[in-house]
Amino acid sequence: MAKIDANLMRDYEAYKDCSKEELDEYLKTLPPSKREAYLEYAAKMKAKQAAKAAEKKKESQGQIGCLIAVLIFAGVIGITAYFQDKGEEEAPPAPPKVEQKASESKSAAAVVAGDENGDADKKDDAKTKELKKMEFAKWNEATERRISAIDDGWKNLWNNVLAAFSKGDAEKSKARQDIENFNKKLEEYKAQFKEQKFSEHLSKEERDKLKEANEDFVVWIDERKDACDDLEKLAEKGEISQEKLKAIEEALKKSDTKMRTKKAAIEEFQRGMGLL
Repeated sequence: MAKIDANLMRDYEAYKDCSKEELDEYLKTLPPSKREAYLEYAAKMKAKQAAKAAEKKKESQGQIGCLIAVLIFAGVIGITAYFQDKGEEEAPPAPPKVEQKASESKSAAAVVAGDENGDADKKDDAKTKELKKMEFAKWNEATERRISAIDDGWKNLWNNVLAAFSKGDAEKSKARQDIENFNKKLEEYKAQFKEQKFSEHLSKEERDKLKEANEDFVVWIDERKDACDDLEKLAEKGEISQEKLKAIEEALKKSDTKMRTKKAAIEEFQRGMGLL
């Protein structure tokens, strides 16, 4: 079996109950080697689940068989006692004993069934909560990765463009090309935020919260694009305007503050839902 890492095992838990369409979309994002590892791991886990289900069914059938045996045994005892004492004056009390034993057996069976159902509900709740945590973690990981890439790209661009002002036309032309390339990358990140899908394991309220956050991050990227446009205009003029540079930096500080506030709001929402 191909080696599978912790991330693929975690993603298997998140996607094993999703629709075929969602799983296909996820598999498309994996390189061939990881896709093969995921599919092999998924097949192995499904085989284990099937074996556990068969074993559980066998145990359940055994419990039912024991219960039936108890009921039959109680009935036989009651009937025997009834025919033995039929000619005596105190014969009538025998049947109530049969009914009492049967009633007690049924009550015991009901208690067992109730306990089993309660345990199953607890397991389902714990599993759902864990899947929700994993989905929020995936969103947070993807968001952090995009933010970090945009921040690093902007810092490099800022330094390169400012350095180009003191050099020749070739450097200034390259700086303008760098700005254009960075703008294209920003468009790609915008599309990723807009098109991001969320698992049905999340409630509608939870999905809406993450969609709303993604819309705010799209605004944050647009504000970076505005800063790129301002920087490009300075590069075209070939001169430094300290006042304009300061205005660009101040606008980005406000934009970054809004972005951090949105991330903090998502974390607070998770705490409120018991997911942190």
